[in-house]
Amino acid sequence: MENMEDIEKALNQAMDPATSAVRLAELAYHKERDVRLEVAKHKDTPSGVRLMLAEDPDWRVRRAVAESLFSPARVLSKSARDEDPDIRLAAAENPNTAEEDMINLMQDEYIMVRRALAEKRIMKKLIAAEGSE
Repeated sequence: MENMEDIEKALNQAMDPATSAVRLAELAYHKERDVRLEVAKHKDTPSGVRLMLAEDPDWRVRRAVAESLFSPARVLSKSARDEDPDIRLAAAENPNTAEEDMINLMQDEYIMVRRALAEKRIMKKLIAAEGSE
């Protein structure tokens, strides 16, 4: 069993902007949820590791992947199909989510997902209209 000092060390490494991608990949397998959560948020976490974390048993880790602006479209595609509507909502709100996944999310059973996409489309139109003035 890991002691609190080891867990704290792993957590600090996961939050450190200087932590290498190799170390982040190792930390992604940590038993402590908060360590995996920080790995999911880290800017240098490799996309393959993000893809693995998008299937984490803990919804908070999966949501962190879906919310991360560092998650590429192929990772967000998995988040857009998550069983948890809050994960799908986070994917819908992420600007990196592919158009194909957005189209699928427009049919989501969860109204908040559909509403987030509608608001996103309205904002895009407003920004486009502002830019053409």
